[in-house]
Amino acid sequence: MSNESENDDFEEKMDVVRETTTIINTPDPDNEGKFWLYSTGMRDNHELPDLEIRDVPGMFTGAAASTINTINAYRLTADSNPLEVGHTMQWKYGDIRVEQGEAFDGALTWEAGDMLRLVSRLTDVECCHSCECHGQGINE
Repeated sequence: MSNESENDDFEEKMDVVRETTTIINTPDPDNEGKFWLYSTGMRDNHELPDLEIRDVPGMFTGAAASTINTINAYRLTADSNPLEVGHTMQWKYGDIRVEQGEAFDGALTWEAGDMLRLVSRLTDVECCHSCECHGQGINE
C-alpha cells in the first residue's frame, strides 16, 4: 500500500471517528484542577473499548482530545487490535502505556473492559548524558 493510499485511509477513518464518537471533557474527580477526557462511541459503533486520559492539565485538553481521536482512527485502520492492556507506544506527545480502565457508574455507565486508559509511560526522569534529553539542553 502506498503512503498516499494509507494517508487517505487514515483521513477517512478520522472522519468516521469524528462522526461516530464524542470526546467528553470533565473535571477529574480524583485530581483537583485537572481534567478527565474520554471517548464514547467506539464500543457501541466499532466494538472496541473507548479510550480515556485522566489527570490532564487544562492547557493540554486539546492535545489529549487529539490523541484520543487519532489513536481511535489508527485502531480502525489496523488489521488486528493494535491497542491492548500492557502495550506501550511512542506518540506525538510522548510515550504512552495502555492500562485497563475501571467500571464507571455515572451519567454514562461502562464496565472496566469497555475502557482503556492511556497513561504516561515515563513516571520519572530517565535522562543520561548520551540521550536525546541532553541534546535538548535538559540537565540531570
